[in-house]
Amino acid sequence: MKATLNFGIIAHETIDTAYLAPDDEALTAFYKGWKGLFDDVKLHCYVIETLSTGGNMKIPAENVALYPVD
Repeated sequence: MKATLNFGIIAHETIDTAYLAPDDEALTAFYKGWKGLFDDVKLHCYVIETLSTGGNMKIPAENVALYPVD
């Protein structure tokens, strides 16, 4: 998958948005790269966009779990 981060910027990073990407090209390329080994696994592409630097991270996963922050 892909992470587009803006290194070199000194700032406290925060999450701007997080969402499930509908049809992501990077996820399609991921499946093609494994040549059928993951065809029976349904992966989703979760995207986290940062506020301070405008970077983003794409994370392939079957599902996600949310936990409360203390």
